Amino acid sequence: MNATVGVIEDIVWECGAERSHLPLAVLVSCKDYKGPTLWHTEPREGFPQGIPIVPITPLKTSFESQSRPMARTQLPLRLAWAVTVHKSQGLTLPRIRLGLGKKEFSCGLTFVALSRVTSLDGLLFIEKLNWERVKNLGGKFLQLRLQDLARRYQSI
Repeated sequence: MNATVGVIEDIVWECGAERSHLPLAVLVSCKDYKGPTLWHTEPREGFPQGIPIVPITPLKTSFESQSRPMARTQLPLRLAWAVTVHKSQGLTLPRIRLGLGKKEFSCGLTFVALSRVTSLDGLLFIEKLNWERVKNLGGKFLQLRLQDLARRYQSI
């Protein structure tokens, strides 16, 4: 499920597995998962039956390279300790630590970053926020659009 945020609850290994072997499954709790599952976490606030746990199993892909059959087995997981603003679009997060950098890299990034969190209590800025940056969100192109709108609709 693209853009799903989960927590690894456990890793299931085959008896006698070597460190280099892939696990049989990685058990991931996903608050938004609505499908069938055999497992749940312990009951938590807002989840009286617990959070659903989804087993993620290794996935084998076969392909051909230079006319030779090849195969790759991997776990379809992407670990993340941080998320870019681009990757966070569409997510709603209860808490974020936000590093905005010195200037607006692209029109709208600061707005997207700030609008991901559900409340101001869940927002922590890594560095001091410069009010000039917030005041001038959208940069030169937004200012040009606003000037154009003012010219077009000044008689209305």
